[in-house]
Amino acid sequence: MMKSRFRSIALIVMASMFFGEAALAQIDAHHLQTDVEAWRHWMGSTHPDLSHSADAQLLDAAFESLEQGFQGEYDSRTAWYALATINPLLNDAHSGIRLPDTAYEAAIERGAAAFTLPVRVTDGRLFVAGNIQPSSPLNPDEEILAVNGQPAATLVTELEPRMRGESSGLRERVLSLRFPIALWALQGDRQFHNVTVERDDGPETIGLDPTRDIAVSDSGVYALDIRGPVAVMRVDSFEAPREEEFATFLSDAFARIDAGNIDRLIVDLRGNGGGARQLSDRLMAYITTARYTPISAVKARIVAENQALIPGSQIGQVIDMPFAQWAEPPVELDHRFEGTTVILIGPTSYSQTIAFAVTVQDFEIAEIAGTPTEGPANQTGQVQRFTLPETGLVVQAPLYIFTRPSGEAGRAPLVPDRLIPGQGQEQLAALIAALDE
Repeated sequence: MMKSRFRSIALIVMASMFFGEAALAQIDAHHLQTDVEAWRHWMGSTHPDLSHSADAQLLDAAFESLEQGFQGEYDSRTAWYALATINPLLNDAHSGIRLPDTAYEAAIERGAAAFTLPVRVTDGRLFVAGNIQPSSPLNPDEEILAVNGQPAATLVTELEPRMRGESSGLRERVLSLRFPIALWALQGDRQFHNVTVERDDGPETIGLDPTRDIAVSDSGVYALDIRGPVAVMRVDSFEAPREEEFATFLSDAFARIDAGNIDRLIVDLRGNGGGARQLSDRLMAYITTARYTPISAVKARIVAENQALIPGSQIGQVIDMPFAQWAEPPVELDHRFEGTTVILIGPTSYSQTIAFAVTVQDFEIAEIAGTPTEGPANQTGQVQRFTLPETGLVVQAPLYIFTRPSGEAGRAPLVPDRLIPGQGQEQLAALIAALDE
């Protein structure tokens, strides 16, 4: 029965291919080599120190091997697939080649079907995400066996090593968030999509309905849960476009906490992949009045945009110097929290979230709990982008390498003050129980 089901899936795959693929521009191997050379030159003149995260010899060897292997013709999908093998070697989600967003959007405009199902990639397996619409016949956290007839394990094996990030876990998070584009980069244009899941009577293939098989509203990015004397504040994003929403959430949440006479606060940042400092500064203002800086030193590549910040510097120069960015929370702030605060972090807390938690730890503003991050405590920043001349693909690299306030250098992760193993609600419950002791 299973074999016949998968045979029918293969027929669905063949029938669902969309013939708009010919609209993609083709380039030859020579022009793709031109893009690689442009990428290497731009990255070398932008990044302040590639050896901070990458093995320069391995990286050079990988680039040279890549160029020697080019043959035939490429379009934006196949070019990305070839070039993205460099991403894990850069060992930093802020560096590498980005997914072909523009080409994907053009594919949707010309009639290709969008993959609308929210998914989660964990430990090499693919699942329906927990925020699926209740009207969908697919269940939250249900394992997906195949997508458009291609085994999910094969999809993840092909795509995860082409994502940006320091670890498999971080790359799986990027893949989860960007799965529709990554899937298109691998499979191309389609007239419709289907997924195969395991049901009681065997594998079942379900065609996706873009009006039904979608994520619920993202209004759940911020949440406050009062659990007796403990408030649990979940903050899943510091993204700049959410600043007004976040400011409103904080004002309302801390007013509720104040009114409830809560004396313990857990700020859950385990699902927060970062964003902008101005948002994390808003949160910081509610838990401290102390002056702080998120960094003590910086290694910077000088470009036209930042040259004025360092008098006497030359464009192209790399400056390594003590540098602080002091911030002072407002003296008066309604409903500022004065109880015990704990910041809960995890492996996929990243970027500005790490910078925030490092600052909290180094200035002893609150206790850090959870498990170590998979990204380093000393983050890179001020990410620049460059469009490759032949394929139009976009690469990125940081201008800065920051050193945490304590001055501790290196690539070590952020290690919590209080280690709480596990994940999800069980880990949170364990932390609440520990606070009650």
